[in-house]
Order: sequence, then structure tokens, then C-alpha cells
Amino acid sequence: MTQVNQSQLRPDGAGLNQATGSGPLKATSGQLEYAAEVVSCHQLNAGTYWLQIYCPAVALSCQPGQFVNLSCSQFLRRPFGVAQVDRAAGIIAIGIQLKGQGSADLAASRPGRALSVLGPLGQGFTLPQPGTEQLSSGSGQPPLLLAAGGGSGLFPLLFALHEARLQGCRTAAVLGFRSRDRVVLADSFRAVCSDGLTLATDDGSLGVRGTVATALAQLELLPGEPEGQNVARAGQAVTVIACGPKPMLAAAASWSRSRQYPCQVSLEERMACGFGLCRTCACQITREGRTEMLRVCYEGPVFNAEEVFPE
Repeated sequence: MTQVNQSQLRPDGAGLNQATGSGPLKATSGQLEYAAEVVSCHQLNAGTYWLQIYCPAVALSCQPGQFVNLSCSQFLRRPFGVAQVDRAAGIIAIGIQLKGQGSADLAASRPGRALSVLGPLGQGFTLPQPGTEQLSSGSGQPPLLLAAGGGSGLFPLLFALHEARLQGCRTAAVLGFRSRDRVVLADSFRAVCSDGLTLATDDGSLGVRGTVATALAQLELLPGEPEGQNVARAGQAVTVIACGPKPMLAAAASWSRSRQYPCQVSLEERMACGFGLCRTCACQITREGRTEMLRVCYEGPVFNAEEVFPE
């Protein structure tokens, strides 16, 4: 398997779009499982790791909000939202929070370890498109993508914000942590947030004291400050995306609804197969007035907020 320099893809975004010299990458149509190789794995804090994997086909075709299912020492694979992609180098990156034996096994990976990857899986985020939304809002400004995340849900938001910036959108994020020592990737998010990053900690040791919901409620009250800007200006096109614990998703959905901002939420559910066969991850979704059980791994993980949290 092609060897890749470990510095090619880092959480701070350095090394993006560097070629490996292996020639053009092509996705294999219809293929779901790929052989992959660990490029590097390092610790972000006491319980969080950053894993980089060489898997060109997945890197080429993956979209923000999609996930991969990785082989590990346990019988069932483990699902992870894709946090960063270097399409030219064929590398994807994921964040791992230690939850059990499977995540611990992957966090202990060393360069060169062979993995089996299923992916990219699921339906990702629909990012705002500059141009059309500028005209519809009448503001003359590019549309704003506002990301709200907590726990392991913050990782796929990094990928979404990076792609939105490449497409010409304005970007901002509100991230929640338990305490200062649990904060990860703050500099990485600042690098992809043109309109500011707001951090919230439960104990107030960094940023806003409270939850993501607390920080969202204060956005309009913090104009121009380094850790919080008036990102929700009247008349501008705003799209909200959220990923994390369900109470946080509900708060983001409610906040968005009160301002008439479209909101998409990415659900986190226990999964087995990862591609819709076992229905382990089915959850209740309301569409066009009808409630049905849809698979988070297949019809999701991203849904419109009103489908998950109807009024």
C-alpha cells in the first residue's frame, strides 16, 4: 500500500491538498468495502484521539456529514463521522472518543496497521450555495453556515465547515465541552470559521458558562468579540447544522425555528451493519405529517430538524 508522510493531514488543516505522487485517484463505482492503512494516530486529550487513514476511494467520494464503519478487535465495526479529508493524498481523518473496547483498540493503532473500511455511508449535510441565497436574502453577503456541536458530534462539523469555506460561504461554530481540559481542535475550528468560534463549558472554565444552548442564546449579545460574534444578523441567509447529544440537537432546532433558519441535525445512534440491513439504528422521523421509522445509517444520519423535532 502506498506510504504517506504522517504530516500530510493534521487537525490544524496543514498539509491539505498535497499530492502523494501515486497518480490520480478514482472511486470504485458500487464498491462499499475498502482495504485501508493507518497513517498516524495521536492523542488530543485524556480520552480523545485523532486517527488518519489512507483510503483513496473514500477520500475522493466522501461528503460532509457522511461516516465510515471501521474494523476493530471486536466483532462489530465502529462508526465514525469523517472529520477531515485530503482528496489528493487519499487520506481521511476521524476523531475517536474512548467508549469501550472497540474505540480503545482503534485509538491504539500504529502507522501501517491494516483496516477494513466501509464507506462513505449515509446521507450528509446539504451545504448552502453562494449566489442563490445571497439574492434571496437581499443582504448581498454570502450565506452563513452555523455549526453547533458537542461530544463526538463536533468532528463531522469540522469537515462541513471546511468544505463550506471552499465553496465561498461564511462560517461560524458554537461548540460545547464539559471543561477547559476537554476542549479539542479549537484552533482547527478557528481556521475554518470566518465569522467566529464560540466555546461553551459546563463549568465556565473557558468561554461561555453553560451549554451549547446557552451560547446560542447569547450569540446576538456578543457582537465582535473574539469568542463570539453577532453571526445571526437580520436579513442574511443562515443555515444551521448540528451534531451531538440529542438534548443539544433539540436546543439547536428550537433556536433555529424561532429565527426561521433551516436546520439540519446529524443523529448519533448505536449501529451494527452501517448500511441499512439490520435496522438497529432506526428512529422515529416525521415527514409530511406521517411518522415512520427510518434508519440513521441509511436515510440519515442527517435529517431536517423539523423531521426529528416536530412542533
